[in-house]
Amino acid sequence: MREYTFINQNPAFPVMLVDNWYDEQSEKDVWKELEFYTNEDKMIRPDNDGSYARDKEGKSTGQSFRIFLDETYQPQARNVSTILTKQQELINTDWFCEKAEQLTPMSRSFFTSNCDRTLVSYYNDSDYYKAHHDTFLFSIIIWFHKTPKRYTGGDLFLPEIQTKIESKHNRLIFFPSFINHEVTPIKMNDPKPNQLGLGRYSITHFYTYVPNLPRSDNA
Repeated sequence: MREYTFINQNPAFPVMLVDNWYDEQSEKDVWKELEFYTNEDKMIRPDNDGSYARDKEGKSTGQSFRIFLDETYQPQARNVSTILTKQQELINTDWFCEKAEQLTPMSRSFFTSNCDRTLVSYYNDSDYYKAHHDTFLFSIIIWFHKTPKRYTGGDLFLPEIQTKIESKHNRLIFFPSFINHEVTPIKMNDPKPNQLGLGRYSITHFYTYVPNLPRSDNA
């Protein structure tokens, strides 16, 4: 059963957690998709990816494997991806929108968004992402990892409200994209060279509004 938690002790930085986000069958289907991407030939590292946030010297502030699903699937083939198919529930389901509205009036911008992008990241030993904000209206992150957890770290830290959110399997985090957030460094319990799949997966959905773009293009 899904469990909701609001982190809004400071109304300027509202955050919602949802544990047990995917149901059992969806979780299995998402795992199949994540395992398909878990290959150095499919995911890219920051040296070959210009989408990472950059510091003042132009260097990447993060390190992980990642793949943008919208660059992988043509619009007419989005239903091939379980992750993209399930993403549509977030903005089209009444109960999620009701919870978002309870969290903050800012969620009105989430309801009217008409463009989304989805990123899958995999964090292995020593991977991290320093504090940054996303260039969208709202961000949603969903974590996956094997059970039992085989790493420490990988938590989400929100420096502006000094809050750390533990990396838990099948946990969703919803927040306005302007909030600074960072991923604490991953430390694998038994690191082995070139061993992928036992670390931390992150599914990130970004939402924004593009003038003159029909809402139907969102899905």
